Amino acid sequence: MKTVPILRKSQLLSKRMDITIHVTSVGGCERQVYHKLHERDEQLPSHFTAVRGTMAHTLIERCIKGNDIKASLDKPFEDITYPKLLGGRGDNSKITERIYNKALPFVDTYMKNFETWISNTDIDLSDMLSEQKHELNYRGIKLSGTMDLHDDNMIIDFKTGKKTSNKEHIQQLGGYVWMLKELDIANIETVKMVYLGKEDSQMKDIEVDLTGKLPEGKGMFIGNLHKTIETYRKAYDLTDKYELPCKFGFMCGLCGWRHRCSGI
Repeated sequence: MKTVPILRKSQLLSKRMDITIHVTSVGGCERQVYHKLHERDEQLPSHFTAVRGTMAHTLIERCIKGNDIKASLDKPFEDITYPKLLGGRGDNSKITERIYNKALPFVDTYMKNFETWISNTDIDLSDMLSEQKHELNYRGIKLSGTMDLHDDNMIIDFKTGKKTSNKEHIQQLGGYVWMLKELDIANIETVKMVYLGKEDSQMKDIEVDLTGKLPEGKGMFIGNLHKTIETYRKAYDLTDKYELPCKFGFMCGLCGWRHRCSGI
């Protein structure tokens, strides 16, 4: 059984002030929290599914921030090849070229759907911030969130899956809206999810308005945020991850500590 250094209470309190929780990880697996705190160096490189999502978001950001979106879409990978595309993005720097090449056909589908969306949407993107990171100090931790696109009234989030409205997506959008209001940056009234994963998608399958789900999303997010904060504080004091419940599910196969947990 692996143990962690014994810390004095003052040291624990100091470390807790350094906790950063990402909006997308709120309500996640408690054992994963333990691994992040105590076994970070043993994390596996990002899973193939995460790699292709990172690639798509990188290219979309480049298109939106560029002066000529059409030119960027005609040659999306021009001047961005492995490993430059993934370099400097945390664990993605460890990705092999084989995984990179395996992801390319999927990313091609995502970019074709992105072109369909950006050619047909009525949304004015000219004043929207792209890949904007925000941080909020809350109850002794730092909450971090990076939004694909947002302005003072709207958030747009890109997903590389097919059209759906699962609870995780609704909670994520609710968290972003709540966070921007807490920071007094924006009072969001509209949220849209753009799904890029289905081949030959029609516009109605790509752009989905989830504004009506915001009350549910914010409620789930705030409740799970408080639970997640307590999980982080509890995990600091533990020397054995098996004292935390296993949250077995399909996400286990994507986890960076899938080789360290008996949940799979």
